[in-house]
Amino acid sequence: MIHNGEGVGAMADDAATVRMLIGKQIRQARLSRGWSQSQLARALSDASGGCITTAHYVSRWERGERNPGYVWAPVIEQVLDLDLSTSGATASVGLESIELIQPPVATVANGGSEDDPMRRRTLLGGGLGLTSSAALDSVSGMLEPVHRQLDAVLAGPITEHDAIEWERAADHYSRLVGRLPAEQVLPGILPDLTDLARQIETISDPLRLQLLRSYSLLSGLAATSLAGAGYWLDAERYWRTAERAARLSGDREVGSRVASKRAVLTLYAPSGSPVSVLSIADDALGLSDGRISPGSVNALAARAQGLALVGDRAATRKALSELETAFEKLDDQETHGWTAWSWPETRLHHVRSFVYSHGGELQEAFSAQDVALKSYKRPLSTGAVQVQMHRARSIISSGDPSQGVRHMVTMLEQIEPSFRHGYIGTSARFALQALPERAKRLPEVRQVYELISGGGT
Repeated sequence: MIHNGEGVGAMADDAATVRMLIGKQIRQARLSRGWSQSQLARALSDASGGCITTAHYVSRWERGERNPGYVWAPVIEQVLDLDLSTSGATASVGLESIELIQPPVATVANGGSEDDPMRRRTLLGGGLGLTSSAALDSVSGMLEPVHRQLDAVLAGPITEHDAIEWERAADHYSRLVGRLPAEQVLPGILPDLTDLARQIETISDPLRLQLLRSYSLLSGLAATSLAGAGYWLDAERYWRTAERAARLSGDREVGSRVASKRAVLTLYAPSGSPVSVLSIADDALGLSDGRISPGSVNALAARAQGLALVGDRAATRKALSELETAFEKLDDQETHGWTAWSWPETRLHHVRSFVYSHGGELQEAFSAQDVALKSYKRPLSTGAVQVQMHRARSIISSGDPSQGVRHMVTMLEQIEPSFRHGYIGTSARFALQALPERAKRLPEVRQVYELISGGGT
């Protein structure tokens, strides 16, 4: 560590020199292979044994804004056949002493425990200007003062390039949330939210409005990831932050996207109710100003699902019909690819599966489940497993509780443990609600509750 008595300015100069030299090495090695930054990010993620990085971070490393540090430096050396220890100034400022990006994340996939301390940490602050209270690890904690000093030295005018970079970062995270456990995604999103909040405080319109849009989307992604892991109260704080940032930005479409996503996930929150879902969905529709967009379509989906839980079959059918009509009018660009904010046809199949399964329309439910499951490229994705919970509910409702519950156990045992505690866990509880009284003592029922217990609050 750096305890040599030199001034912060000299230390920062050395650190900046290290970052620039390392960044140049990384860029040259990447270009020599003909790789884009996204291709390098994927190669690094594949080689890391469980951690994830994105083109956003590769770009910042190459520009000398951040240092790869003790997590990513050895992976970069392996993938690009480099020796970063030869970067000149590392003799006086070691790589490990200025690592400020991502701490090592222990997960079940790479040998960590389901009860890893990451799950027990307080993850969040709240409000605009938030600073993450995540205790990422002891090393990062010691280095945070150095991080802040270096950021202060590097402070300069915020430009259009910075605004574009934040939009790219939000897009990258939108492709990871829901696919990766919260403990792998949040250590990237939360520090970035802190950095972005500091930048927002220093600028005025119009760049401030652009950054607020990115801040809203990043906060919504943090909330989505937290909900997926069962940290419902913390997710609520980030939904409020996301919606406030959207209002301040003046971008009603961003506001509609965030509100509609919140409406859908409120279906699964312990404190949620169909009434609150319908209220939030109506707010999202109001923000859309009658336009057909992913935000308005998602709000219609939330309405159809909320009404299905109410049990109003006629209103549910009408809402589902409105959703199907709106989906047909969506721009093709919004129905391709898979991010947290896009609305591909798979989502429509998912909603149909939910509506028919919870409405007790068994023939339509089994058919919709078949179509939905075929539309998922990954059979153990969070959405696909939710559909499997719909199937379990339908099997139970068809008169075979034992088989339905065994189906739930089989599916839950195959997924990452941290995914069992959020909306998948609630989907399992929805399925168990269909059990007749005599079947609630089945041994498999206790097994389901054991699998979905845990998570946050």
